Amino acid sequence: MFRIENDKVFYKSDDMIFEIHFGNTQIVEPSGENNYCIKSFVISADGGSGSYEVDKSVKTYTFNGTEYAVTDGCFTVEKVPEETHQYCPTEGELMMMETQAEMYEEQQSNNLTIMETMAEVYETILGGE
Repeated sequence: MFRIENDKVFYKSDDMIFEIHFGNTQIVEPSGENNYCIKSFVISADGGSGSYEVDKSVKTYTFNGTEYAVTDGCFTVEKVPEETHQYCPTEGELMMMETQAEMYEEQQSNNLTIMETMAEVYETILGGE
């Protein structure tokens, strides 16, 4: 049997000890790319079954902080074009990047020197020319 309390739908069958939270009385379901439908939970006369059906009585709906006019239970969200920002580092960030690049170059130079030295050591150990 279904039961509605505080905008929530609960269900409990005869063999269940406790009832479960089935869902909310009203949901918003996508019906297209930018279209949404408002559906309300409707319980059958005997209370044994229920389903979500488009609620055509709703006139406005607030979605993501914006209020939209609802027609026949559906509304359309205008897609806002995303602004692309060109990243422009500050002088301080540029100085840090230059310092990091210099440190990286120095580390690579040190690694090369170590590899050359190790190669000479191995040649000497192995009796190379």
